[in-house]
Amino acid sequence: GGRLVKLIGDEVMFTCVQPDQACAIALALLDGAPRGTTARGGIAFGPAVASSGDVYGDVVNLAARLVDLAVPGEVLVETRLVEAAPSVPVEPAGRRMVKGFADPVRVWSLNP
Repeated sequence: GGRLVKLIGDEVMFTCVQPDQACAIALALLDGAPRGTTARGGIAFGPAVASSGDVYGDVVNLAARLVDLAVPGEVLVETRLVEAAPSVPVEPAGRRMVKGFADPVRVWSLNP
């Protein structure tokens, strides 16, 4: 259901049209990570610009920043994803100051 955009060292960037599928992919990646690693993820939902096989935009930057804020074993998601996929199980994880964004971002932790 998703498309691999690129591998960046030990990181995976993928896109997905359906937010619930993006969550399933992220959880599968965490589940498949080697034991003892610090695998974590971040998902943002919204418009992005696709060019030459890569994707760009605020939503891409937000997803990357959420990865940085997640603790090992966690996938952080943001408001638009939660609103677009209400059946996805999440727990509130507060509001975080995110580099490159003026206002705090409300985030949730994705439940496996």
